[in-house]
Amino acid sequence: MAEREVLIVDNDALAREALAEVLQEHSYSVYLAGDGHQALDLLAAHPAIQVLLTDVKLPGMDGIELLARVRLAHLQTHVILVTAIANRSLALRALRHGATDFLTKPVDAPALMRAVERSFYRTRLDQLAVAGQQALARPASASIFCDEAGKVLEVSPEAAALLGADAAKLSDHILWEVVGHGELRELFSSYEKLSLVVEHRDRKLLVQKLLAKRIPGALILVTEITGLKRLQRDLNSLRQDIEARVAERTRFLSEEIEFNERVLDTANVLIAYVNPDGKLERWNKFAVELTGMPVEDADLWLSNVIRDGSLPLAEVFDPHRNSEVAGRVITFDSPDGSMRLLTWSARRFREGPGRWGRLIVGMDITEQKQLESTLQHYNSYLEDMVRQRSRELKTKNAQLIHTARLASLGEMVGSIAHEMKQPLNVIAITADLIKLLRKNGKLTDDALENNLDKIRGTVERMANTINHLRGFTHIDAATFKPLTAEQAVNGALVLVGEQIRQDDIEIETDVSDSLALFRGDLNQIEQVLVNLLMNARDAIREAAQNGELAPERRKIRVRTINADDPKWICIEILDNGIGMPPEVVKHVFEPFYTTKDAAQGTGLGLSICLNIVRAHGGDIEVESTPGAGSSFRIYLPLDVEAEIAQDG
Repeated sequence: MAEREVLIVDNDALAREALAEVLQEHSYSVYLAGDGHQALDLLAAHPAIQVLLTDVKLPGMDGIELLARVRLAHLQTHVILVTAIANRSLALRALRHGATDFLTKPVDAPALMRAVERSFYRTRLDQLAVAGQQALARPASASIFCDEAGKVLEVSPEAAALLGADAAKLSDHILWEVVGHGELRELFSSYEKLSLVVEHRDRKLLVQKLLAKRIPGALILVTEITGLKRLQRDLNSLRQDIEARVAERTRFLSEEIEFNERVLDTANVLIAYVNPDGKLERWNKFAVELTGMPVEDADLWLSNVIRDGSLPLAEVFDPHRNSEVAGRVITFDSPDGSMRLLTWSARRFREGPGRWGRLIVGMDITEQKQLESTLQHYNSYLEDMVRQRSRELKTKNAQLIHTARLASLGEMVGSIAHEMKQPLNVIAITADLIKLLRKNGKLTDDALENNLDKIRGTVERMANTINHLRGFTHIDAATFKPLTAEQAVNGALVLVGEQIRQDDIEIETDVSDSLALFRGDLNQIEQVLVNLLMNARDAIREAAQNGELAPERRKIRVRTINADDPKWICIEILDNGIGMPPEVVKHVFEPFYTTKDAAQGTGLGLSICLNIVRAHGGDIEVESTPGAGSSFRIYLPLDVEAEIAQDG
């Protein structure tokens, strides 16, 4: 039967197994139960269980009820309650019902072992107390009357029984010769020897000699003290155990105090302690170095500070003040005459009823504040540099976009010329018609007015085209305003649509959701669309030159499609040109990356397009298959506020 047996009761199998493993590592014998009824059955089957560790929350019978029933039926078992609820009233209730200890989850291994060890010590003390009560009860004594030579003259049956002899055999015989204990001779040969202890058959007997004044001889009292000796041995063992533990604990505390002293002296902060009487008891090495005052001088200085009461440091150091200090910055004059900045914290420390000391920590922040000032100055300098650099980059980015826009302009000359020739042709024909009607005498006022209106409308059309072109080539900061996909697509087609059609390429548009608004700069979005349209044209032309695409199949589609997120608008440009392999698609938006000849492009077009779209909060996606064509999708965030205002 194991000497140290523990019963763990918890309905959580993992929890009780974890506790069991810890206890088993410390050589405890452990039993496990999932509820109160199983626990009671195990206690009945194993009466040597001395400690029961139980969760409060159990199915059916809870931990408190189990505690009460254990204390009634198994007084020798100590109960430790474990709970996840750190509740003072619950703890008091458990202790009133006889709990030995109370642990709060999560329980760490050291706390568990301390509680279990305390319970086993209590068990041991309980056992010693019972043994002491039994041993200290009036012990049974028996008498033997002998003459001066040790011959037994009269013996009680009880005395004979204690000595393990027959009373008849003892009579008229020398006592120590019959019972076999030669040491008893000393009681008769020495007047100083009045008692001795003998061992007889696993029993310890106290034999005492009482001298009679008027009757020659001696009265011998025999008392069994086996229980007292056992109790004395156990008490000595316990005392030695306690002394060893106290010595170990004292050594540990001494080492901890010494370590703490070293830590305090190596800390780069001022640490002080003022006792309730206003005396400085602790003044670490850093405090001495910072102030130039040893603890004796500092104590005198502190007394003056507290006595004055008006100095800022009095609120920090005065132990009689109830207020605590946290993060108070107060200057301190150092021994070299410089002024140091320290942040002070002070907490009250209770030494006893009505007696409060004060623990003070001062941190030197002089260099920190100087560094903060330097960093702040440097940060301001860097912010100015960043703002200046940002302005330069913004200007260069605008110039780069403008340069790319002008590069596109050369390719748009054909479309622009067509846009100009058409209205000029209308003006010329209308002017000739007016001359002809006048010559034939048929020029009425109505006919003249109608033809002049036609000329004016044509001139306005030319002016719109010229203004659109001027806006496209103008370098200026981006101006964001609500736009529709239709505006951007139509504007781009005005600029390059005719040029593309001159290459026998059909342009099919399907901008269905023309009311969806996004915020952007019209010229920049048109620039993106122009670049993508011209790239689509080049892809179709290259496929046609390779004989891969008949004239009737050359087509560019421009359309709006539904994005996965309804908060976005998507403009897609598809071509059935030569297409791109995956390794090209992977690098297509990188600056200066191009598959065209040097005379055809620099490789900046798509990179600039992506930058423009991302500046609008959007993105561009591309899909391409060699020999089948490419698809570029421009995603732009909808302008929800503008749409709401439009609906209103």
